[in-house]
Amino acid sequence: MEKLPKGPIAIKEKGEIPKLPEIQKEDLFEKTMSSKKDEGKMFQELKRGVVSCIGWHAGAVAFALKMCEDPSFYRLIEDACLEREKKGYKELFKYTDLDPLRLLDEIYTNKKKPKNIYYYPPDMMNMLRSFPILDDIGEIKYNDLKKFAELSPDVKRETLALDYMLKNHREELKTRLTLTTPCADLHYEEAAVFIKGFLKVAAAKKLYDKVFGFADFGTASGAFSSEAVSIVKENFEKYKIVRTNVLEHPVSHHRDLKVRIHDMTEGPIGEKFDLIIIKDVMKFFNGNGRGRIWNNVTQDAKEGGVVMAGSFYTLGRSEFKPHVKHNGVLIRVNPWDFLGELTKVKDYQDYLKNLDGIVARSAYKEK
Repeated sequence: MEKLPKGPIAIKEKGEIPKLPEIQKEDLFEKTMSSKKDEGKMFQELKRGVVSCIGWHAGAVAFALKMCEDPSFYRLIEDACLEREKKGYKELFKYTDLDPLRLLDEIYTNKKKPKNIYYYPPDMMNMLRSFPILDDIGEIKYNDLKKFAELSPDVKRETLALDYMLKNHREELKTRLTLTTPCADLHYEEAAVFIKGFLKVAAAKKLYDKVFGFADFGTASGAFSSEAVSIVKENFEKYKIVRTNVLEHPVSHHRDLKVRIHDMTEGPIGEKFDLIIIKDVMKFFNGNGRGRIWNNVTQDAKEGGVVMAGSFYTLGRSEFKPHVKHNGVLIRVNPWDFLGELTKVKDYQDYLKNLDGIVARSAYKEK
């Protein structure tokens, strides 16, 4: 008598081939966007951000597909995030900045734009729309994104821009991903009043050595320092004005003045200034990043020079922090006490001679 085989196969009819357990293949999109132990926190944050925008942001779809399909692009973004962490940035830029068309438009701020690729600022109602095809899918897979990209004109435009940058401006794209921070033209009246007051006194009493040096580090469009630049031009016979941005940025004020591209985490400008404005820069960095920037700014300030730092509008109140360089160190002062002291000096030499007392009497005291 024929013996039946032992085990699970015994329940099968004679001659039937048993089914093997189905091997689940990991989806390419899930595999690419999952967090891995050896990755930096900022890169993991970026991937989470891309995934969170997939349902409504065409640029995020273009980025996600390129990360899935192009290992070199994946590494480019990972390297940019690692460099960003090393520089001391404490957070990533907004995920909606992952807009290839906008990034390409910024790269060509001061250059002739390529044909057939134009950036149209999105209407907010359209930008915030959801993609019905993706909304109807509970768990998005790689093939879902691929099919959607083939049907969506928005994703096609974003992908075209991304491919163009990778072919023609790869390093510049990486630089922008490394250094981008949100920009806003903030204006705070109290800080502007202090700057205006200091410039008027400095001009009247010639509180500078031959040439007045003014710097605006991180000038963005030049909006905040616009009035200060005008005062310097109108009241000082000889002056030097330096404005910097870490990346090219559209300038809407005093377009006749060139804006230098300089990263303050890398080193000082190498020139000396009587007044330095560094507005809304420090808040993007952790302690190490702020320390490097502050050291570089200190080197660029003259003895007796004034450095304006801090966010000029935070939680409905002024956060600007004027400092004076004394004995090689930047010392925070009360703005109005310091201006009062300046009105008493005769000239630049008298100012330097009495700087000990001026700083001591106007030093900032915690309330």
